[in-house]
Amino acid sequence: MLYKTPIYLSEFNRRVRGIVVGFLRLYSDDFNAIPALVPPHIEQEYIVRYIIKLNSEFGIMQEKVETEISKLVELKVIIVADAITGKIRV
Repeated sequence: MLYKTPIYLSEFNRRVRGIVVGFLRLYSDDFNAIPALVPPHIEQEYIVRYIIKLNSEFGIMQEKVETEISKLVELKVIIVADAITGKIRV
């Protein structure tokens, strides 16, 4: 998860070699030269559990927001249709 953060991704991009985006390579020496924080194993497990919990909570929130957006879109369609047919005055 650490290596997927924007800071590490930018560091990887800085160290890759190649001529075409799809064929860039990060060699072992370059990869091993990138400093990485390595907390104790127990702390790593805690961090991973915390990230998984947060991702789950964000997923639930995202589903709620998407549901609300779809309801608002439906309401908009109904209001526009009612305005066009003269059921409501605009």
